[in-house]
Amino acid sequence: MAATVVRGGQVKDGTIQRVDLDTSTVGQAVVAKLVQGAKITLSSTGGDAGTGDVTVGVDQAADLAMTAAQTVKVADASNAVLNVLRLSHNYTGTPTANNEATAIEFEGKSDTTVDRAMAAIVAAWSTVADATRTGYLDLKTTLSGTLGTAVRIWGSNGMSVNNTTDPGAGFVNVPTAGGYKINNALFSVDDLATTATNDAAVAGEVGETVSSYIASSPGTSYTSAQTKNLTSISLTAGDWDVRGTISWSVAGGPLSAIYIAQASIGTTTGTFNDDSAQGYNMFTSTASSATGFFSTPLAPKRFSLASTTTVYLVGRSPTQASGTCTAWGFIEARRIR
Repeated sequence: MAATVVRGGQVKDGTIQRVDLDTSTVGQAVVAKLVQGAKITLSSTGGDAGTGDVTVGVDQAADLAMTAAQTVKVADASNAVLNVLRLSHNYTGTPTANNEATAIEFEGKSDTTVDRAMAAIVAAWSTVADATRTGYLDLKTTLSGTLGTAVRIWGSNGMSVNNTTDPGAGFVNVPTAGGYKINNALFSVDDLATTATNDAAVAGEVGETVSSYIASSPGTSYTSAQTKNLTSISLTAGDWDVRGTISWSVAGGPLSAIYIAQASIGTTTGTFNDDSAQGYNMFTSTASSATGFFSTPLAPKRFSLASTTTVYLVGRSPTQASGTCTAWGFIEARRIR
């Protein structure tokens, strides 16, 4: 007797139970029921969930909390910019400036605690009105346990470092307490800009001045033909222009005597520096016991210093048969680089 042949049209869905299905034989097992797992949604037409026509989806409200590294990779024939990943945060209320933000946070384990915030990238509106909407991007880092803005890139195309003030298009704004470093050397606003007020460049910056002044009263006494320091200044390493002047008062000398005084700037104490940058001047008395005043000005002279150095203003007084000689003046240096 021939085997009975059952055709597909003769088998009705309602007559087949899950118990009729082979779910265990290798090579023959079939699906009996779909079971919903975590972060998965099922839409079913059958009497039980996961039976009948089943649509499988992803729970879009679920935190995926994936435990393996993920990769987003797109290959296409377009040479244009492609939004490979799009992040959106649509606040259900009315947003305000600096609050409607979308962020990516980077976390890691500290020495004791997991999932500590290390840094973040935050996008926010500075202007929320749609017609004029303007955004900015914050690069945040953690310092001593607190996540704060390190750099903010503004919609104006300006950038602020360690502050949240928009410097305007094309500008980078660094607070006065900080600055830039090149080869680990501080490079600040004093190296670039002029000043609009009566302030002074700080130590170590271009434009720094160091000076010493000796007043005319009482002044400094010199004996006849004496060479000695009138005053000095200490300069740190760098490139300096140094200038100065010594003024002389000669009194009580004889009639028609010629008095020649000299001045120089150098780095050797008590030594007249004969380097073609010294200054000379003279006075001829017109009466017995007359008093004469004259100066020996010194033009700016370059000192390129590798370390902190003392620079001396040295005077050489006139040769006097009698009378007195008093000197006063100043030495001043300005850092040029």
